[in-house]
Amino acid sequence: MCSLRAARAMKMGFENGAASRLSKPAVRYLYKYGTLAVPDRLRTILLEDKLYFPTARELNDPTESLPTYADPSLDELIDYLVGQYRVDHPHATAADLVMADVVIRKTSTTMGRDTVLREMRRLFDEEMEGRYGILSLSKCKDSLPMWAHYGGGHTGYCLEFRNERELVGYEVFYGDKIPLRFSPDKDLNQADFLFTKHPNWAPEKEVRVLVKPPGSHFFSPDLLVSVALGKDVTAENERSVVEWVRARRLPLNVFTMSFDRASGELTRKAIA
Repeated sequence: MCSLRAARAMKMGFENGAASRLSKPAVRYLYKYGTLAVPDRLRTILLEDKLYFPTARELNDPTESLPTYADPSLDELIDYLVGQYRVDHPHATAADLVMADVVIRKTSTTMGRDTVLREMRRLFDEEMEGRYGILSLSKCKDSLPMWAHYGGGHTGYCLEFRNERELVGYEVFYGDKIPLRFSPDKDLNQADFLFTKHPNWAPEKEVRVLVKPPGSHFFSPDLLVSVALGKDVTAENERSVVEWVRARRLPLNVFTMSFDRASGELTRKAIA
């Protein structure tokens, strides 16, 4: 119960654009790299206009979307819990509020600060588990590391989306997370931990779109403008993708990638 207000404040923060150090990307296009190990996943995107939003636990960073916590005193925790009770019981009588105050203070003092804080963290983590689906896009076009790591070792694909409407997200901040506070005061940084990663991940230039619940969600088909196939894509997968594109209700540019040894960069060639 004690985690609910923090979760609501965090949700309100990012959904209202209040997370203070986050920003929306000022680019026209965003990119989604993927593997063709299971080709039907791309088929679903191309023909059914559906994208998969995994939970944080399905992503490759074990610290993904885990908050760091502030170090409050026992009195601060008690004040938070008392305030939480008032929010959760708007029709409580004056006598009820007095009794709740006494019980919360006595129980918290008996348990001790560390136990209370540990339980509050546990409840918050339980509430957040699986709450949001996360679509990770990138501002990087034709990135060798992204193709190697996320594009199936150059055998997969890279989708190009317009940075508009339901695919507008926040740029990931690479640095230390702002500690999450259990506080009755509105905190504009409550959403910070959902959009913060270690600086080691900075080259990905990630833009993150969150939805509820996790899983597959429809997107406007006109937001997808091209699909590029890796330089080492198999002939069979290339044929399949071209067939899917031709069957799509909206036209789509298809490219294959090649490596230019002179420039040391990847180049695109239109094939459909």
